[in-house]
Amino acid sequence: MGGIRSIAGVRATAPLRVDCGNALDLQGLSVLLQPYDPCTLNIAIGPRVEVVVAPRDDGRVSVDDGAEAGEFSSYAEVPLGGSHRLAAAALHHYQLSGVSIQIRSVLPRGMGLGGSGAVSLCLVAACEAVTRADHDAGSGLPDLAACALLAQRLEAAVTPTAVGFQDHLAAAFGGASLWTWNSRDYAHPFRRLSLSDPDLLDELGRRLLVALTAEGHVDGGMTAEWVASVRQGAMPAWKATSATTRELAGCLERRDWSGAHDSLDRECQIRIRAWPETMTETARALREAALAGGGAARFAGGGRGGAVWALVPPESRDRVRTRWREILGQGGVEPLTASVEREGLVVEWAATSTSH
Repeated sequence: MGGIRSIAGVRATAPLRVDCGNALDLQGLSVLLQPYDPCTLNIAIGPRVEVVVAPRDDGRVSVDDGAEAGEFSSYAEVPLGGSHRLAAAALHHYQLSGVSIQIRSVLPRGMGLGGSGAVSLCLVAACEAVTRADHDAGSGLPDLAACALLAQRLEAAVTPTAVGFQDHLAAAFGGASLWTWNSRDYAHPFRRLSLSDPDLLDELGRRLLVALTAEGHVDGGMTAEWVASVRQGAMPAWKATSATTRELAGCLERRDWSGAHDSLDRECQIRIRAWPETMTETARALREAALAGGGAARFAGGGRGGAVWALVPPESRDRVRTRWREILGQGGVEPLTASVEREGLVVEWAATSTSH
């Protein structure tokens, strides 16, 4: 396929996420845990990531992710390894040349907040949109679930560690969700329980804290160890993780905040008892501060560095944030001002906007 001829360009944005019960979305775990209804809960948060795909007249391809930029003679020359691998995967899949791609995220890599999944989703959505527009300007947006599944498969194809589904789905749908993983259904390997009642999301926003530590994780944090763990006798820990995550979802539905704090903390305890290296010394100090404030906190994503998130009573939120600043101060890192994002994927053509 050639370049974009009929539109000025496409901008796609999507949220990040915090999570509980993560890794259960990895097929190497979910397929073995199928009898126990493996599940993951996530909450979409800002700031959002952004991908802009615009036409070039010379048939070449350029990719700029804010940290590194490259220019290539065609999509086939964009390497499927290295820093541009997510863009390369989308470009190869859609065979797009004659485009420039800009990827922007205000957060550093390795925070465990689903940034690569959100970027992959935006790349697929933008490339899908320009491909459709090149043939039929009235064809509309791609299906959210299909877009998320394709983004996951493309990211998995170029990533050295296992890649699950939850990051792409949180970015696509926004809000808060409990995802149950169904490995027996290849076309729809998940069920979504939406926890996106506006009042609940408002309350979550008043209770949420997110901290970026100076210890970014690499290669998916604990992902490889977690996938291997079921062969090493860790099945009971994963069954307990899934059950406790489902309890957390029930507490959120009922607005049982004391129960939600307890469930979130118990899920974290299960992980750090089985895998103590999941939380660094800084992450443990942040967790203790949240507990002292009457809330609970856990690592985000793959752990072993990266972000920590908490749910705390609104009346103690400022106090916990102040304590977090003290803990993070030596590394010069501030607690993140994170918003709960009701919207998932948003795609804009030129001066017009359409969102899911």
